[in-house]
Amino acid sequence: MDKKSWDRIRTPGYQIRRLHQLSVAVFLDCLQHVNLTPIQYTILVIIDMEPGVEQTSIASRAGLDASTVADVVKRLVKHGMIKREVGIRDKRSRVAFITSSGKAAITDAAPLIEDAIQNMLSPLASDEQQNFLSMIDRILTHNTSEKLVSTDGRPWQRELRS
Repeated sequence: MDKKSWDRIRTPGYQIRRLHQLSVAVFLDCLQHVNLTPIQYTILVIIDMEPGVEQTSIASRAGLDASTVADVVKRLVKHGMIKREVGIRDKRSRVAFITSSGKAAITDAAPLIEDAIQNMLSPLASDEQQNFLSMIDRILTHNTSEKLVSTDGRPWQRELRS
C-alpha cells in the first residue's frame, strides 16, 4: 500500500482499534496460564478493592454493560472465586465479595499482567510510557465525562449532550 493510501486509513479510530486488538491478544495469552480472561481479572480486582460492591457498580467501574458483568460474575461464582449476596440496602441488588481462591488468582496473575504491560509498552522509553498513559487518560476523561452521557450502564450507547 502506498503512503497516501496508508495515511487515509491510518486514523485515530483505526490505530486505537488495532492497539486494542493487540492488547486483548497479549492479555489473553498471558492470562491463559492462570485460566482467566482480561475481563474476569478486571472484575476480580474491582471486587477485591471494594468488597460488597453491587454488580451495577462493577459494570460502571469496568466500562462494561450489566449483562456482560452478570455473565462473568456467574462464572466467577461457579469457579469459587467470588461469592454473591443479596444487598443490605436494596434486597433487589446483588453484591459481590472475593474469596481466597479469587485472591489467589489475582496474586498469580499480577506478575503476568505486569510482564504483559512492560512488553506492550517496551518500544517506548519510561517517560514516554507515562506520557502515553496520561494522554489515554485525558482522551477517555474528556470523551466520557464532558461531552457524553452514559445511558443505563451501557458504555457503548451514549448520546451527545445538547
